[in-house]
This record gives sequence, structure tokens and C-alpha cells, in this order.
Amino acid sequence: MAKKGNDISKERLLYVEGPNDKWVLISLKDQYGHPEDDIYIGDKGNCDKAVTAFGTTLSNPIETKKLGVIIDADTDISSARQRIINELHNYNINITENELSREGGFIKDIINQSGCALRIGVWIMPDNVSTGRLEDFLFRKINPEDDLFVQVDPALITLEDTAKTNAQVAEKMYAPIHRDKAKLHTYIAWSSHPDVSMGIAVKANLFPIESTEEQLFRSWLEELFYT
Repeated sequence: MAKKGNDISKERLLYVEGPNDKWVLISLKDQYGHPEDDIYIGDKGNCDKAVTAFGTTLSNPIETKKLGVIIDADTDISSARQRIINELHNYNINITENELSREGGFIKDIINQSGCALRIGVWIMPDNVSTGRLEDFLFRKINPEDDLFVQVDPALITLEDTAKTNAQVAEKMYAPIHRDKAKLHTYIAWSSHPDVSMGIAVKANLFPIESTEEQLFRSWLEELFYT
């Protein structure tokens, strides 16, 4: 039986923004042939808290030898990169935006202020080079001609058109910035697994394609934690 929570060794430690990210990562690791309990995945609640935890562990790693963080680019990937750069600079680790801009993600072996050797890694969703978030990463794992998926966008457009003339609908519906989340969760809700989280949806193979971006992500994850 897989170990849970604090029972999992923190020798390999990965910080993510929230529980959706955590369970998607666990499901992906399972697909890649890695057990659930070989990386401690800490979901911190938002980007700033994940990056801050990354920095704090960097300065005082205790048992951690391999340390990563995954955040969303959202609408400004340069800002996301700068957040990482600033945090690392606080601990005398100086990197450039170009180093964080590789399609294959960022990995570096360092010696921290306490003289501890660490391998650190950063991945900015969806693909380390584009704006977006975890949902965009998962979109690329869906067959664009999937019979169910192609029905989602027209349905959302109908809803959005209704909201233009119905204030009550407009008040209750998602904000434009959250449209991708609405699109992905609608697809899951319409599927044969309508009540599951994104992580379980990955495990249920609702996202069957290994995209080019995912191949790069898998290589990053395995180089960071398994080499």
C-alpha cells in the first residue's frame, strides 16, 4: 500500500500550486511507471506559496536532495519566470530568464548557502514557453477530433451569448480568465466519469495523447528526480 502524507520521504520534493496539480502529477507519474510515494508532492494553495516553499526548502533542505516546483504561467509567463528568479536570488542562486525559457524545463545542480548539494528544477505550465496553465497542458492530451470534446466549445459559446443579454446568467457564470477551466471541467462532466477530479480523469484515460509538450515534461521530471 502506498505511503501517505508525512510518511513519504522528502528526499525528492516537488511543490505545486494546489490539489488538482498534485493529483494530476500523481496520475501522470503512475502512467510513467513511477510509484505514488517516491516523491513528496506539496500542494501549497497558490503560486506565491509554492515558490516561497521552494525557496525555504532550498535554504534548509534537511533530507531533500532533489527539489522541484511547478507553477502556471497564467497570462504572463515573464512574470512567472521573474517570480522564480527573485526567489532564487534571495538565496544567492542567480539565474537568467533565458535559463528558465527552455522548452525542456529548468534543471540545475547547486550548492546552497549551507554547503548542501541539491538538484533543483522548475517547470512553468503548460510548456515552459507559453502563457497558460495546467488545463492547457491537459488540452493537448485530448484528441482535437474527440466526438465529445468538439461539442464543448459550442456549448460555452451559447452560454456566453446568453450572458450578454441575461444579467442573472452573467452574474453566476465563470469569469473570462477561467474559461479554459470551465471548458476542461465541462468535458470531464460530460464524460463517462462525470464526478471525478482532474487527477482521476487522467487516470481514467480521458486524456490519452502524449503530446510533444508532455514528452518534454516527462523528460524533465525524470531527469530531475530519477537520474
